[in-house]
Amino acid sequence: MVSNDSIRIDQAMSLGLGWGTCNAAPVLDDFLRHFLDLADYADFPSAEPFTRLGHAARSYSQLSDWAHRVRAQQHVLQTASRAARIKLSPPWNEILDRVQAGDPLDTRTLTLVAELGARAWRERFESDEAAQHYHLRNLVLATNGDTCVPGVRSLIALYTATLPSTSQARHWLDVTAEAFLNIPA
Repeated sequence: MVSNDSIRIDQAMSLGLGWGTCNAAPVLDDFLRHFLDLADYADFPSAEPFTRLGHAARSYSQLSDWAHRVRAQQHVLQTASRAARIKLSPPWNEILDRVQAGDPLDTRTLTLVAELGARAWRERFESDEAAQHYHLRNLVLATNGDTCVPGVRSLIALYTATLPSTSQARHWLDVTAEAFLNIPA
């Protein structure tokens, strides 16, 4: 939550993107919009980190080629998930390491991810472990080439479960902003 009421975080991101601000909620790309969810878990004294994130995402927001946009999202997800330092249990640690390194997943591993994910989807509200498996499935599939919007939503859920301090969350947003600035061509 932002304690400075002079500007909302969505307005701050919009300002950083170069769109200006207004009282109406800006129409943010779903991938970017999910980063705003971090403010529900960390007490930001100002909206400034979200302005920086929006500024860093300017070139991303202007991408019109869908394939390049997805590659950019995967790059940001991989960078942000490495920086999140989420504690993982086997087999997720090995699987996530592989996709973060850019190694495509084989059929056997994809089948395992699907099985773990299907069970976790059914049980995701029953235990923290099932919820973690559900979110890890989404993150792995996103970084392996699937749609990235569920992946970023799950990354935020996994990161906030670590109960980051405000300074840690601000640093993590800065790392994420740096990933947006360094999207491979």
